[in-house]
Order: sequence, then C-alpha cells, then structure tokens
Amino acid sequence: MSEFLSLVSRITRGHRRSFAIAVAGASTYAICTVLSAYAVRRVIDQAIAPRFDNGKVGTGAVVTAMVLITAIGVVRAGGVVMRRSFAGITEWRAAGTIASSVVDRICRQPVWWLRTRTTGDVISRMTVDAEAAVAMLAPLPFASSVVVLLGFAAVAMVLSDPILGAIGLVVIPLLAWVNLRYQRRVDALFAEAQDHLGDLSSAVHESFEAVTVVKAFGAEEREARRLSRVAERLRDARIKTVRYRSLFESLLDLIPSTAIVVLLLVGSWRVGEGRMTVGELGGFVYLFTLLSFPLRIIGYALSELPHSRAGLSHVDGVLADPVLPMAAPEKVEGEGVDIRDLEVTHLGQSEPTLIVDDLRIAPGESIAIVGETGSGKSTLVGVLAGTLAFRGSVRVGPRGVAPVFQETFLFAATLRENLLFGQKRDDDEIFEALRVADADGFVAELVEGLSTTVGERGVGLSGGQRQRLALARALLADRDVVVLDDTTSALDPETEATVMRNLIGGIGDKTLVVVASRPSTVSLLDSVVFLVDGRVFDRGAHEELLARCPRYAELMESYESDRREQ
Repeated sequence: MSEFLSLVSRITRGHRRSFAIAVAGASTYAICTVLSAYAVRRVIDQAIAPRFDNGKVGTGAVVTAMVLITAIGVVRAGGVVMRRSFAGITEWRAAGTIASSVVDRICRQPVWWLRTRTTGDVISRMTVDAEAAVAMLAPLPFASSVVVLLGFAAVAMVLSDPILGAIGLVVIPLLAWVNLRYQRRVDALFAEAQDHLGDLSSAVHESFEAVTVVKAFGAEEREARRLSRVAERLRDARIKTVRYRSLFESLLDLIPSTAIVVLLLVGSWRVGEGRMTVGELGGFVYLFTLLSFPLRIIGYALSELPHSRAGLSHVDGVLADPVLPMAAPEKVEGEGVDIRDLEVTHLGQSEPTLIVDDLRIAPGESIAIVGETGSGKSTLVGVLAGTLAFRGSVRVGPRGVAPVFQETFLFAATLRENLLFGQKRDDDEIFEALRVADADGFVAELVEGLSTTVGERGVGLSGGQRQRLALARALLADRDVVVLDDTTSALDPETEATVMRNLIGGIGDKTLVVVASRPSTVSLLDSVVFLVDGRVFDRGAHEELLARCPRYAELMESYESDRREQ
C-alpha cells in the first residue's frame, strides 16, 4: 500500500490540485450513486407500488419522485464531467512533466553520453515510457472514489436489510482477492512487454536511419525479418498479458452477476415474508448493480499499476544516470588548438584508441589530419567537437569549434533555418558563407532561394550539396576553429579544390583542421599531422613528409592510385 501511495504521489507531484478536483468530482458521483438507490426505492414504494395496489397515485408523489431523480442525476453528471475532465488534465500534464524531466536530463548530459544509448531507446523513454508511467492516472480518481462509494453503500445495504447486506458485502473482499492475484501475476508480464516495446522502438528507428544502406545492399527482407522477430517477442508478451487480463475481466463480470442472482432469490423470499418492501429490494439490487462497474474500475486501476510501474522504471533508468562531466575542449583566449597528454578510450575497449602527447596548431593555421583507416582521425575530430570523452588537456579559442562531419544532417525546414540555427544574419552574410562553400550557385538557382524547404535529412539534394550547406552552416557559426571530417568526400576533385582554396583564403584568422585523403587537397594546407595506430607518427609540410617519411609517401601513392583507377 505504501508503495502504491508513493507511486501516486510521485506521478501527481506538481499536479495535485487538478488531481484533487478529479477525486472530488468522483466522490460526488459516488455519493449520488448511493442516493440514487434511495430515490429508486422511494419511487417504487410511493409512486409505482400504489399504482398497482390502488389503481392510482398522487400527483405530489410523482412530482416529488421526478424532482428527486432529476436533481440527483444532474449533480451526478456534474461529478462525472468534473472527474473526467480533471483526470485527463492531470494525466497528460503528468506525462508532460515526466517527459520533460527526461528531456532535461538528456540535454544536461554531454554529447558522448548519447553514444552509450541507442537513439530509439532514448526516444522511447520520453514518449512511450512517459505515457505508460501515467497510465494508472486515468482510472485512479474514479477508483479512489469507489472507497467512498463502498463505505456509503455498505452502510446503506446493512441498514436496508442486514441479511442481504451481508451477502452483498461478501463480494467486496472476494473481488479484492481476485485483484491482488491478478496484479502479482501480470506485473512481470507488463515489465517484459514494456522492455520489448522499447526494443521495437529502437529497432524501427535504427531501420529508418539506415534505410538507404538497407536498400543499397538489397537487405530489405533480412531487415523485415529482424523487425518481425522483435515485434513477435512484443506480441507474445502482450498476448500473455491479455490472456491474464481476459480471465480477470471474466471474473469481474461473473462474481457480481452471480451475487445479483443470489440477492434476487433471497430478497424475493424476504419480501414474501414481509421483512422488506418491493421498493427496498429494488433499491438494494439497483445499488448493487451500480456497484459492479465501480468495482471493475478498482480492478482496472490495479491492472494499470504494473504498466505504470514498468514505464516509470524505464524512465528512472535515464533519470538515475548522474549528470556526467562535459567532454568539451577548454576555451582559452589566443589559442588555436593545444592538445597535451590526450587519451581516448572508446566504450567496450581496454586500450586507448588515440594518444596525443603534444599537438599545437596556431590561430589561423590550416592543417590536414592524414592516416590509414582506424588510425584515429575521426576520434580526434570527435574530441575537438566535444562528442567523445577524453582524458588530458584540450584547449581551443574562446569561441569554440564548428565541426562538419562526414554525415551531414539537414532538418525538414528552409535553407535559411538550416544555415542559421536561430542566428540573426542578413542575406549578404549568408551568401558569403555559401560562396566560400561553393554553394551559392545552386542555391541561387532554386526558385525560392533561401526560403526553399528541404525534406528531412536534405532529401532531394545531392550528397555534395548537403556537404557544402553543412560547411556554410559551420562558417556562419563564427567559431575560432573549423573542423572538417572528410567533409568534401562527396565532391569531385575540382570542386573540392575550389572549396578548400575558398576556405583557406576566406576564413580569416580561424584555425582550419581537415581530415583529408586526396593528395591535391592535402597539398593546399599549411601542414600535415600523420597518424598511425592512434599516435602522431610525423608532422610537417606535405612535400617534406613525402620526402622523409616512406610510410606517408606510400599512403599518398595508394590514395592517388585509387583516384586514377576510379
């Protein structure tokens, strides 16, 4: 019981006023329900029975009965409206509060924390699980008012007829026992189903993310089978839950219905013995009939309790994670890039992926990061961009870093919105950034220009166009360091050379760090950092490294050979 109250208190925190109004409305309904049984008894004894016995009935009795029933019905309806309205308000506000707390915690975590969880899993915590956590709030005000209803009804039934009252009251502990049995059985099943629902959400999101890769490799059937297996596990868990719930619902129907039959048999005998009137029997059965549905609501509320507990448990999995320290470079006046004693170890690995003892890049210098696949180039970019946790000292200029990754992301918004991200810039500044990125030409050809709406992820634009827009966006951010992670890979060599020349001549005193593989691009930059197996193997101008470092010369030759073969 204490666990139940603690759960309710936590879910309704901050929304107790609307929840109390919902409970008050439900309590009004409960009291009117008991009074309606009294009204039915009065109508039968003073209006209906005299008509059968004497052939007539007084006008005053009919009017009194009509006014009594109408008044109780109006107040009862008002209680229902109050309960449903404020119960719904409480439920959705509570769901919003829980979802907001998850979003707030995620936003306070460093970017690299997101790498420890799948995107689908995070999304399901703030949507599916937040809604599941408040599932019990919808029936709870009504269920809580049932306690009031049962109290008044128990007194009314016993006062009306002790024998029938005792029969009616036997049903209450029986239904309570059924509810407890159901809760214990279904609790684990709800938790399992909620786990599978999170898995399905993650799998579907992942599949949408990689739809182009799936189609490119003709793996649609394999992906469909993978999603089917996840969906089947969810289906099986839900079927088990529904099976238990169906049995539970059947018992909730059977027990009150059987009790009504017994009450009618015993009540008829009591009327025949003159121990009670027909009106009292009718009112008693009517009251018990009205009780059967509220008793089901208690079961419904308890059946949603495991659902809420499972959803809240998943939410707590995010909220329980402590806010981790930000893995962002330190911003220092007058710095370009200064890296000392850097170590980066990826999740699940025991050995560092990247070790840099001392790497300094002066403000305004342009440098190429070159290395074989797996040498640590993208890891270094992740460190500078603040998307990877690291140990050591990394310092950059006071305005920070503007990274442009291999995979560019454009939102389903206008080009202007995608480029500015809420900044205030005039069109001249925007087109200057587009010119440097060699994107002004195709943007100017668009019918709506900067007001053109692009599809999600930039659908409708080529890979090269998306990369150039992402580069222009980084330039408009006006950071001290611009980092390109093989950003121009989708461009042809001529366009790439144009972009690089524009960058070198058009970004002023900004530091430029470029992960590159084309020798023609590398040769345009001031110097090269050559990475081998996660360490700085050599550093110098492109021509110097070609002359003194055979391993670097061999790599550049292999890159050039690949270009010629293509």
